[in-house]
Amino acid sequence: MKSTLKNLFGLALLSTVIISCGSDGTEEGAKGTPPLAEKAHFTVPALTELEKNLRGDSTSCNENYDLYFDFSATMKRAVNDQNIKDLITNAFDGIGSADRIYSIGENKDLKEITGDKATKQNSVLGPANYTQLMTYMTPNINNIAANLNRPALMFSDFSVDEGRPTTDADGVTSSFVRGSEYANQIKSWFMNGGSVKVYGKMIAEGGAPMPVYVIAFLPAGFGEKHRLNRVLGDLDQKLSKDICFDLHTLFGKVEASPEDFKDARKLAVNNSCQLLENSYGEIMKFNADKLMGIAGDKAVREGTADNFVSGIKFVGDSTSFLMVSGFSGECQNVVPASKEALSKETTTSNPFFKDLTFADNAIKFGFDFNKAKQANLYQKDQLLRYRISVSGVQKSIRFDSDKASKTLQYKLKSGGKMIMNNCLFKSIEKAMQDCANEYKPAEAAYSVYFFIKKK
Repeated sequence: MKSTLKNLFGLALLSTVIISCGSDGTEEGAKGTPPLAEKAHFTVPALTELEKNLRGDSTSCNENYDLYFDFSATMKRAVNDQNIKDLITNAFDGIGSADRIYSIGENKDLKEITGDKATKQNSVLGPANYTQLMTYMTPNINNIAANLNRPALMFSDFSVDEGRPTTDADGVTSSFVRGSEYANQIKSWFMNGGSVKVYGKMIAEGGAPMPVYVIAFLPAGFGEKHRLNRVLGDLDQKLSKDICFDLHTLFGKVEASPEDFKDARKLAVNNSCQLLENSYGEIMKFNADKLMGIAGDKAVREGTADNFVSGIKFVGDSTSFLMVSGFSGECQNVVPASKEALSKETTTSNPFFKDLTFADNAIKFGFDFNKAKQANLYQKDQLLRYRISVSGVQKSIRFDSDKASKTLQYKLKSGGKMIMNNCLFKSIEKAMQDCANEYKPAEAAYSVYFFIKKK
């Protein structure tokens, strides 16, 4: 998951790695590896770029978007409602030549609405066009799942009828699609770091009120400057007080707390502590001889043995359906890829860094100065990356299922009987639960870079 984190518990195992790079920036490193150069490699821009590459944080969001409109007969009430009509008009006002509009209805395959802008808009806003008795949702959901970097907006009441008999727990058979039919497609959106926002409104037309939904599928790289934000702003204004669910995996962030700098930052070379861009982490520089001299200073050594680096905290996002269960740490040696760039890292077992601890949202890890000194560890310049990652998330999800059961499902008549139309509710619920069960930690949540200079 990229770019994309959540009361916490547990200790996580720390593995470490330290391997020589060049010596004092003058000797060659491993065969084919340029020497480590402090002025070129130990800089905020260079380490920010390395961190971006290591995390795979290159998720892009397509600047275009897709609109999907359900033309089933029950959706006529939607285009007769002024709020929904205004939302559709606004979506069309900003549409571009590369945006796509699709028809959901009796077509078993994906069907694009073509023509000029006026023709497309008249087709969607014309109440007389809402007559279709079948609703083939599957090709449309599949298309959304196949384009995980492309925003999509769907207008539908999600009463899906594909002519396939389904039987509920009470033994009632209907041709409406029920249950978690589209959980996998929605899960793929979450697993890729995307979010799903569900807006809705109860609208009555010749009977009991039933919901009409506007479902926004937003990629991981979706930002404030995207053209679709104009429509989302309207959705927030017009529908969020009726039905609104913001479902995402961005469970929080790891950050340094300046008021709690009682650790390695105090031991680093003056003015060498800096923050990386994009909240990736921080960097600091040490003199190797002075650092190893701590082994002879009992008070300092004991004070930092278990919290060589502290003052790092996890700040959770209570709006995410995922909740963090723990963090792990790993120290890696970084070597140059060229005279200007860093893009390589090596990993081997190392006994000097102690296990990362995580409690009360605080993240700490220690260092054994005696062992490091005895091993004569820093005979050459070293560039180390301590990677802090989410080790797992809780299996339970944060979701108002009571509210969802009242708004994301509803009863409708089928074959003279009332059935529970729960496809949207069950698909979303299962997608989130499966995401929690199958969650794989991102490359890093926070990184601390140490430049340890021999001279």
